[in-house]
Amino acid sequence: MIDWVKADLPLSEPLTLPHGSVLRLSPDGEIEWQTLTWYDVPNGSGDTSIRLRAWTDTLEISGNPNKWFQGHNLWGSSDLVGLTVDLALASLSTLGAQPPEPDKARWRAGGFTVKLVHVNVMFDLGTDEAVLEYLHWLEGAKASNRRVNGLRKGSTVSWTNRSLRMKAYHKLQEVLDTKGLANHPQCSQLLAWASGKLRWEVELRSRELKRLKLDTGAMWQSLGDTQKLALAYAKLVEMPTRPNPKITGLDVPNHLRGTLFMWSQGVDL
Repeated sequence: MIDWVKADLPLSEPLTLPHGSVLRLSPDGEIEWQTLTWYDVPNGSGDTSIRLRAWTDTLEISGNPNKWFQGHNLWGSSDLVGLTVDLALASLSTLGAQPPEPDKARWRAGGFTVKLVHVNVMFDLGTDEAVLEYLHWLEGAKASNRRVNGLRKGSTVSWTNRSLRMKAYHKLQEVLDTKGLANHPQCSQLLAWASGKLRWEVELRSRELKRLKLDTGAMWQSLGDTQKLALAYAKLVEMPTRPNPKITGLDVPNHLRGTLFMWSQGVDL
């Protein structure tokens, strides 16, 4: 599933958006530099916004498409191109703006630059206690070739470097902490569904996207399900030597413990 996207969509003619500017004045009152600010477009429930910024030949967009459309991000689409383009057109329409038809066709074909993507996969551990126990077990685990250890803050364990950030977290607690479903008409049902869920999320930054050759929309069209991409990074974590509450009693080498856990969750490896 796509949880966040930031992209640059090419424009053949300028779009006029109601965003402001930030500028610096010299002591004499002259403008030394000036830049456009982001314009926030809230969704219908008002619990999330999409950020837009229109330059002469580029529309910048940043936000959580599944959450903007659905009002939640417990599940959603992995179609990065479709989500990005639909999000751009829907948010622009609320402002009474639309790009030319050739630009829309180019976007639909994946003709835009991808600058940041969050992909994730969800695991059902059965109970919230099991999720917290698993996160406690992950704390301090190293990420192969990344020279970083897992750091725990609350109900999240994360691994971060310049190219990407990985994190595993208790989805129900994250929703409760951010009050992300407070205005949703099916709040109680969605909270019940999130109980016992562990989410593994990977934030792919520009440097990593270029390394993977996934820095254009067109390349994502041939990728397919993003679950395998998220799992590929999850496998980089060197699981701790202390017993895993999910696989206690099994004689498994450390480097295979993460794979065994995913297999126990029904992931096609």
